[in-house]
Amino acid sequence: MKHRYTITVMLLTATLLLYRASAVEPVALVRPLSSIANDWQGFHSVQSSPPAEDLTLLKPSAFLYRTYQAGDSSLNLFVAYFEQQDVGTIAHSPQACLPFGAWNIVETRSLRIGNGAYPVTRTRLKGDSRRLLAYYWHQNSQRVVANELESKLYLAWDRLLRHTTAGSFVRVVVEDTAVGQDLAVSFSEWVLPQVAVCLRP
Repeated sequence: MKHRYTITVMLLTATLLLYRASAVEPVALVRPLSSIANDWQGFHSVQSSPPAEDLTLLKPSAFLYRTYQAGDSSLNLFVAYFEQQDVGTIAHSPQACLPFGAWNIVETRSLRIGNGAYPVTRTRLKGDSRRLLAYYWHQNSQRVVANELESKLYLAWDRLLRHTTAGSFVRVVVEDTAVGQDLAVSFSEWVLPQVAVCLRP
């Protein structure tokens, strides 16, 4: 038993030393996030900025914050890109990226969209008089991940083997209605490959 314990400790120590010794190279975007199309199925976008405190907390290398509007319907798109990330930070988690403030989480669940090709997380948010749906995911040049813990594990893996932790957090917010839900899914399926073009060489 003691022998097994010693081997386990040695392996964990070696892994930790290798992790700390691995150099991380910042990776710039291949294309600017602003190259994501301004219009979508009759929706026209307006560029704006997220709250200043969000940017102070997140410190993204680049970001895109747009509202797509068509009549009474609207979608908000937020993309935060990080040339490199600290695997252990909470700043790049949904806890920092969702519009909490006066909003309370009602429900969170994992979904797959795009005929099952893409995993995303859907969170229902309730305010005093409004309800919102937030669809979000983590995306880099290799994969799309919805789960925060899984994203951190992949960050550690990429740091060790690929010497990079570059990636993005993508969020789509709509009104919590049946129409809003359908819009969010269709819009997310549309924007996912557009973000990929900005990330991949």
